[in-house]
Amino acid sequence: MAEFLDTEATQSGFADLVGVSRQAIQKHAQKIGLKPGDTYRQWLRIYVDRLRVEAAGRVHDNDKSLADQKMQESQQKTLQLAIANSKELGLLLPTAETVEAINGIFSEAAGELNNAGTVIQERLESELATRISDELIFEPLGNAASRIAEVARKFGEELNAGVGEADSTLASIYS
Repeated sequence: MAEFLDTEATQSGFADLVGVSRQAIQKHAQKIGLKPGDTYRQWLRIYVDRLRVEAAGRVHDNDKSLADQKMQESQQKTLQLAIANSKELGLLLPTAETVEAINGIFSEAAGELNNAGTVIQERLESELATRISDELIFEPLGNAASRIAEVARKFGEELNAGVGEADSTLASIYS
């Protein structure tokens, strides 16, 4: 065997020696430094050194970016699974539907204020037997309805803006 190791290496012979396909050796030969004309012994040293480096976690820059990419993909899959699980458990609110529901509640509140103003105006006019101007009652109620609408608008904007924050919060929990 020692004599064999000192002969000129071929990709197919080396593939048989280390137990991988010739295509795998062909694909990585230049990257790991297997040069034509070198011996099996030289290639084996280079190959084993490369395996040691990878096993120790000391990868080259190109390999590091690939490792980073794989790590990001793994984190993204974990986040997607966490979101899916949270949805299934009913822990997430659909933003658009929630904003729509809240806007409906505030719209209903504004309508109720207007109705209350009409009832108040009718009762006062009946009790006092006099005409009460609309501005006296509906101006303060209109101002209150406007403030309620502004609170609803701000809340909707914050809720929509918070979607990205929710994703990052989930990401931090599951990373």
